[in-house]
Amino acid sequence: MASVQMFNAFIFNTITIPAGGAQGYWVGPSPALGSGTVTVTAHSQPGFVTGDMILGVELLKTRWPGAGGGQNPFIDITVRNHGTNSCPFVRLMVSTVQP
Repeated sequence: MASVQMFNAFIFNTITIPAGGAQGYWVGPSPALGSGTVTVTAHSQPGFVTGDMILGVELLKTRWPGAGGGQNPFIDITVRNHGTNSCPFVRLMVSTVQP
C-alpha cells in the first residue's frame, strides 16, 4: 500500500511576483524527495491580494547536494503568476507518495 507524506506548508515572503512573472524556490533536504511522486501546489496568502490570483507550479528537478552518500535531495520549484495582480506571499504545499 502506498503511503503519503505531507510536509508543512512553506510560506515565502520574497520578492513580489508580478503578474506574468516567476520566482524560484527550493525545498529540502529530505529523504522522501528522492523517490516516489512529489506533488506541489502554490497558493497566495488570503488577505494580502484582492482580485484575480492564479499561480502555476513547475517542478524543475530533484537535485542531490553533493557526491556524499548520506546527503538527502532537494527539489527546485518555479512558481509562475498567471493572474493579473502581483503576489507578495506564496504558500507551497508539498507532499510525496511512496510506493
